[in-house]
Amino acid sequence: MSFILRNEFFGGLLYDVAGKNYYHLDHATVAVLRSANVLCREEYSDSPSINEAEQAALRNELSTLGALGNTTFLNNTPGEGLLSAPLRVFYDITYRCSEACKHCFTDSGRGETDELNLEEKTGLIDQLVDMACFRVSIAGGEPLLDQHFFPFVDYALRRGIDVSFSTNAAAVTDSVAERLARTNIRTINVSLDGWDEQSFAIVRGHGRFPRVLQGIDRLRRKYSGRLAAKCTIMRTNVGHLERIIALAAEHGFDAIKFNGVRLAGRARTQEWLFPTQDEYLQALSSLADLHDTGHAPINLELPANPYQTCEEGGAGSIDELGPGCYAAKESLCVTPCGDITPCSSFGRGRFTDGNVRVTPILEAWRCGSSMSLFRAKKNNPECLACSALAACRGGCHQRAFYMYGTLDDVDPYCFKRKNRPWDGWQSTPDGGQHGAL
Repeated sequence: MSFILRNEFFGGLLYDVAGKNYYHLDHATVAVLRSANVLCREEYSDSPSINEAEQAALRNELSTLGALGNTTFLNNTPGEGLLSAPLRVFYDITYRCSEACKHCFTDSGRGETDELNLEEKTGLIDQLVDMACFRVSIAGGEPLLDQHFFPFVDYALRRGIDVSFSTNAAAVTDSVAERLARTNIRTINVSLDGWDEQSFAIVRGHGRFPRVLQGIDRLRRKYSGRLAAKCTIMRTNVGHLERIIALAAEHGFDAIKFNGVRLAGRARTQEWLFPTQDEYLQALSSLADLHDTGHAPINLELPANPYQTCEEGGAGSIDELGPGCYAAKESLCVTPCGDITPCSSFGRGRFTDGNVRVTPILEAWRCGSSMSLFRAKKNNPECLACSALAACRGGCHQRAFYMYGTLDDVDPYCFKRKNRPWDGWQSTPDGGQHGAL
């Protein structure tokens, strides 16, 4: 079968095995899909009633998709107001990294002695298969420095798990690029936060820029899959993002993803990296305009924002899960040492719900206190009453937590409210002003 249907409280999640996409279906659509399977016709005769015209329209959509008579129906128990399992697991495979980036929220560099071994890593994949979670996104540290990276990826792909991963590209040799080209990895993401040697060096170190570009070009020559740049918006680049877009297009990227710098790890002591609220919002407004007008040379993927009017492709978020961050609602994270957490951006040791060595991922997902805490965050009254909520989803809980001490406060980069800044925004490492860049 080419499709797998997972039961959910709102109906079901349909996974396209070949296209590697999720589709969320309401109860009526699930009933029509099940009725197309003769063996299930009687069993689901009490499904929600819809008229013949609606049935015909839904049947036509499902037929066009290729799901009619081509779907495996799982027997899983839906959750109560939550997904029966995450859509995606973000797995930081190692803390090892050859770089010492000033904005690294995982504080990576030297690996830890208690990182998961290969058997434990493949066991993580087995758990994803068992709970019908079909996506794993690998990061770090630098994944390519982990000795188990390729065996782990190969095992995940053999078991039908869709794989993407993030790299700094510095470790991409010709042989690594050739091996990556032989895999069926969906997307390779490459960090790209500067547009020249100086802008790159200020956060990643001198001499790194040419090496990274060389790795990118090796990837593009060998790897035919989707190549996406990942740009962290910081004071070092906030006024020059179009230069980074142009560089990404020049080196053959298919897309560029933007996110704000995160207040964790080494970035906690590098406050000069953080744009002011006005700088950040102006940058997103300009990027949204580039996206909507189609003037960007490659596809732009932006944080949730009210400036963007043209929708991104794909299924989007699941409205039935309510507003707020996707952490613990659609995804969870596993650290290199196996801790299970709603969001690894908070840094090591925060908001953990056990460890994969002793706690099943599905148990943490359903019963973890941190997962429950994050799901309970419906945003504060000010956000809930705001006209921008549907577009921005209430902003980032992580930024609010590190700025104001609570997950419920307003994002310091709120699109509607002027927030108080934190000290140190204007200082650069040498005590000067960032305007020199």
